[in-house]
Amino acid sequence: MKYNSRLRYAIRALIALSMEKKDVGLLQSEISQRQNIPYNILDSIIAQLKKNELVKNLKGKSSGYVLVKEIKDITMLEIFKSFSEDFIALPCIKDNCENAAECQSEYFWFEFNSTIVSYLQSVTLNDVVNKKIGVPEA
Repeated sequence: MKYNSRLRYAIRALIALSMEKKDVGLLQSEISQRQNIPYNILDSIIAQLKKNELVKNLKGKSSGYVLVKEIKDITMLEIFKSFSEDFIALPCIKDNCENAAECQSEYFWFEFNSTIVSYLQSVTLNDVVNKKIGVPEA
């Protein structure tokens, strides 16, 4: 599995938006500057996030962007799916694999994919922003 920069930039942009007041919003240029995301790439990322109803313009085209939902209600799976309709660890899980009858590892890949999807569904943007994941308990 390999995820492109667009997904990583999208997560960083959403983090930047999560730190702003809902009534102010952030201009695309501010997001670009604060998160060191190339402006021309951010433009298509913002468009994709708007299409998937994760962000919106606060007061029209020349205004700042805000999150559509609270950060506790945005899952990492939603963000991933904004850039890849089907989250699949291995293509043969989705498509009919020509080796399915003989494949000894099919169950493993299915469970692997299910585990990742469940994990992404369980982690919210709030968890990421507040670093509530991956921290060992003392």
